[in-house]
Amino acid sequence: MERTYNKKMNTTGKKVATTIAIAFVLFAAGGAQSGAPSTTEQDAAAALHEARSAYQTSDQLGFAWRPAKLALAAAEAALVVGDYAQVLEHAAQARRLADASIAQAEREASAWQGRAPFDTNHQPRALK
Repeated sequence: MERTYNKKMNTTGKKVATTIAIAFVLFAAGGAQSGAPSTTEQDAAAALHEARSAYQTSDQLGFAWRPAKLALAAAEAALVVGDYAQVLEHAAQARRLADASIAQAEREASAWQGRAPFDTNHQPRALK
């Protein structure tokens, strides 16, 4: 019997597997660095909430970046294993990426007009 590749694989299963794999790697890595200031679960949860909110905004604008999603998954996995310093690090990275994608969406909201072959009166633009 021959197996065929299913292009519509269950993405929820992939997300769960990825989160578990990241959690395992973080757990195996050994947790927070010694000498670093302690981070509470509340700080980590707040940072993760802000990163999720920024990512959702970028996703609603249609400009969500995959690396931001991966950083969020890593932050969530670190939260599961209780490595709050890693949660802060990954959440901050996800937030920076989401903010950059929001800025890209704002720039593209008007930049496309300069690339369009027609002006606002639907007349062809002169070639430069």
